[in-house]
Amino acid sequence: MGLFLEVKISDGLGNQMFQYAAARSLCIKNKITYLLLNIESFNTNSVGRTFKLNHFKIKGNIIENSFFKKLLRQNSKYNNFISKLSVYKYISEETLTLRNLSSEAAFFTSIKGYW
Repeated sequence: MGLFLEVKISDGLGNQMFQYAAARSLCIKNKITYLLLNIESFNTNSVGRTFKLNHFKIKGNIIENSFFKKLLRQNSKYNNFISKLSVYKYISEETLTLRNLSSEAAFFTSIKGYW
C-alpha cells in the first residue's frame, strides 16, 4: 500500500467533511503514513467558500510548498510527467457507484470527489 495520500478538498463544510472522512478512513485501513490536504480549489472558489476543517482536530497536513502544489495540479507539465509513473495514481469520482479505493491505490495516491 501507499505511503502518501493526497485528497483534493473543495466546496462547503459538509463536502469537506466527507472528503476528509473518506481519505482518513483510507489512511487508517491501509496504514498510509501521510495524509496531504490540497486546498487549492479555494483560491478560485466563485461563491466565496473557504477551507473550514482547520476548526476541527483533523490529522493531515495542508500542502503549502509551491513546487509540490504544481506537481499535484491536474494537467500541469509536472503532473503530466508523474502521472505516467507506476508509483502515482490519480482517482477521481466519476459516478456515485461504490468503489474499493484500497485496491486502486499506489505509493502516492491522489483522490478527488465526494465519496
